[in-house]
Amino acid sequence: MRQLPRTVPGLTAACLLLAGSFASAQSPMDEYTPVTEQMLVDPPAGDWPMWRRTYNHWGHSPLDQIDTSNVGDLRLAWAWTMAEGLQETTPLVHDGVMFLVQACDYVEALDVRDGTRLWEYRRPRVEHGATLACANRNGTLYEDKLFIGTHDAHLVALDARTGDVVWDVTVGDWEVGQHYSGGPQVIKGRVVAGMSGCYYLNTRCWISAHDAGTGEEVWRIDRDETENWSTPFVWENELRTEIVTTGRRLIRSYDLDGNELWELGGMTVNVVPTPFTAHGLLYLSSGYPGGFPRPVYAVRPGASGDISLGEDETANDYITWYQ
Repeated sequence: MRQLPRTVPGLTAACLLLAGSFASAQSPMDEYTPVTEQMLVDPPAGDWPMWRRTYNHWGHSPLDQIDTSNVGDLRLAWAWTMAEGLQETTPLVHDGVMFLVQACDYVEALDVRDGTRLWEYRRPRVEHGATLACANRNGTLYEDKLFIGTHDAHLVALDARTGDVVWDVTVGDWEVGQHYSGGPQVIKGRVVAGMSGCYYLNTRCWISAHDAGTGEEVWRIDRDETENWSTPFVWENELRTEIVTTGRRLIRSYDLDGNELWELGGMTVNVVPTPFTAHGLLYLSSGYPGGFPRPVYAVRPGASGDISLGEDETANDYITWYQ
């Protein structure tokens, strides 16, 4: 294992939480099991299968071994130097394996017990015109695969046990600036991702869904947006399942076949924050420090059409409140 001159705080914290949890297996790959749809809805306590762990995007771990009585006794178990570059990822964890999807599509799988590298995948780097093309936010796990969106506008499925490429499909054209940054999401056996980088030559981006087993494109919907910094959000509400995408112009919601359900205006530049759900509502915001205003909306299930607020409005039939 590599020795470090310094540590990576977020990664170190994950190691402290998980170290020692899988002491019996010679290699965690010996007992690696496929990630099911039910695991995506309700992951095992020690797992983190997608960027914010669960579809509601709370980013919360239910592990309770560490509390106020013993947190002062924690010591560093191990640390690992990630590759240079624009790191915006969250480590993914399943069955004792930690997956690090890093800048410019460099991926490593580590044994959570001691940091031993189990495999690596390094995608050849292209000379991209879009300066932020290598800022990769996340991958996602499903079945026996790890899915990533790449800086050269491909979607790729890697074998989670070996790192071998299962399928690799071209979705956009990196030579005109297109790339993935928000990362993919898996819902009902489909990999859904929004293309970014369309700001480079002022082209139009889109969202597309692909068969998780083959990579074949199932549907593609153009979006009048030049960027897509946020991962598609899956909203399983009391009425239906929706795919919500943020954007500079509009937040849009789609059904599982790509049909638009509703849209909401009033965002500002670089809509980075991910949506999340709580109390039966969907919460949406802009949040970029360079933009103003930075609105927050609470949306009820069942919306349709344009639900944007009118001048001086703070609520309507589907927006509970706005500030």
